[in-house]
Amino acid sequence: MPEHMWTGEADIEAAPEHMRKGGADIGNAPGSRRGAPFGAAGRVDLKRYSVKKLLESLYGKPPAPIAYVYGKEGKPYFRDLPFYFNLSHSGDYVLCAVSSAEIGTDIQQHCGKNVERLARRFFTEREAAALEQAGEERETRERLFYRLWARKEAYGKLTGKGIAAALEVDFLPGGTVSSPYGCSSGEVGGKRLLWEEYDSIAGYSIALCRYG
Repeated sequence: MPEHMWTGEADIEAAPEHMRKGGADIGNAPGSRRGAPFGAAGRVDLKRYSVKKLLESLYGKPPAPIAYVYGKEGKPYFRDLPFYFNLSHSGDYVLCAVSSAEIGTDIQQHCGKNVERLARRFFTEREAAALEQAGEERETRERLFYRLWARKEAYGKLTGKGIAAALEVDFLPGGTVSSPYGCSSGEVGGKRLLWEEYDSIAGYSIALCRYG
């Protein structure tokens, strides 16, 4: 589990430029403006936070000025702090995960797109077939689509290679459509992955991914 995880309205401008550009957020339909924290860190009332403010809550005092370095794929890291971090934003929420191990995270708002068309274009054949077989209720199919998309984004951000590296990878959770949210594991390219997934915010899917 990541040591700390928050959601809320975040100060995106305080993030490094690479993270401000974000990932492939499917949409930005209106949603709740109130922060909804949850996860390993417990419930904390956060509404508008920058990376610097989140670190301040870890240390109990303002940290030294934050400096960033970048991996070969352009992924940002703290230069002088013993943490890994990852940011994601969608709709009116921003998710920040801070961990002692490499991590990727994503939050996706369920925004009413044509998920079947997008699945045929971007998902593996198995994932697209699972979506078609998920039932007649649009809400059920949409929920599965964004769950899979959040997994792909989280994996792409874990590796630093982005969503393109995940489009041809099968991320069907647990090999079934109905696998519950929570903690699970899998393997991609010979590497074991640990997943954490949350549906605590109505209309959003959240995934975190680490090497196991």
